[in-house]
Amino acid sequence: MTQELIELREAILRQDTQAALEIVQELETMGREDKIINIESYLVILLVHLLKIQIEKRITNSWRSSILNSLLRIQRLNKMGNKKTPYIKAREWENYLREVLPEVYLKASSEINEGAYSDEELEQLADEEKLIEETVSLLDLTFDRSPDILKKLASQALRQF
Repeated sequence: MTQELIELREAILRQDTQAALEIVQELETMGREDKIINIESYLVILLVHLLKIQIEKRITNSWRSSILNSLLRIQRLNKMGNKKTPYIKAREWENYLREVLPEVYLKASSEINEGAYSDEELEQLADEEKLIEETVSLLDLTFDRSPDILKKLASQALRQF
């Protein structure tokens, strides 16, 4: 990004408006991509813990805490500068979740039942559609709610899993 800022400064000094606007566009794109990568890292954590609940058929306070923390972080990260428009809209979650699933299975394979399953075995054991559905329902809670309400509603939802 440093190089882009140098180029932007030079374009402004040259009064090359078109080049400056193109650099600004590139910086905006880079910022959006960084945000989405950060959100995806929390999606992986969220999915790993929901998969652990599904496979082990139990929930620990640690997993619950991690799930709630991931949801709160996603809520905060998913707001563009204007704080109204999300980077990832509600109808887009499923695509992002499916994209990170291979990483989820790899990570979860070392955590579920003390590493008893390979990632391929977990993929076979998992009810992927239910996992996606439950995750989307939790992610939908991140829109238009205060963090306190999100935490309360997500905690209630987790009791149903």
